Amino acid sequence: MKVTEGDLQAFRNLYLGRFAWQSRVSDLCVVKMIGYQRVNGLDPIEIIETLKALEGDAVRMTKRPTRYRQLPLKGLWHCHFFAAQFMPANMLAALEGNIFPRIAQDEYADLLASGEQPSEERVEKFVARLMDETLDKRAREHRLTGEWIVYLPRDGQNYYLSVTAHNAGDAETFEEIMKICPVSFPELALWIEELRAET
Repeated sequence: MKVTEGDLQAFRNLYLGRFAWQSRVSDLCVVKMIGYQRVNGLDPIEIIETLKALEGDAVRMTKRPTRYRQLPLKGLWHCHFFAAQFMPANMLAALEGNIFPRIAQDEYADLLASGEQPSEERVEKFVARLMDETLDKRAREHRLTGEWIVYLPRDGQNYYLSVTAHNAGDAETFEEIMKICPVSFPELALWIEELRAET
């Protein structure tokens, strides 16, 4: 996937231009957002909403940000972002245990005994309750999961380095960050060393 300098600037103008923190979003992070948009059809707003939450400008509904504790990413942080593409995985995670049979028993106990088929209205009620007790509950508890935004906190501000998949290797993620992000943040290596020394 080819991303030109013009693509970067157009994306920044369209999606990030109105935010005071847009200068703390690396070119790598922008390229990754463009990639998610072009390849996966993911609306960049889904990622930007999490950036806004990390900046205190929106409500976060995903898991809490987490510090990397092991090298090579030690010192950096990551936060999940959520998009509709991640809904099935979140619902499966919420359905672990006995929630589905419990809701089915609650909603259909009378039908199970009689052998009748549920009405469309009852199926809609069942699905609404299932959504409320799985996906909506995870959102209320800030437990939605998705892919990751990797960032560096420094002097009360966050520097957004990359957007990456869960299954991306730490070594590859770090190598990519250190290869590309110093263009955006020339003192990045020093900042990471300082953070590592603090932990």
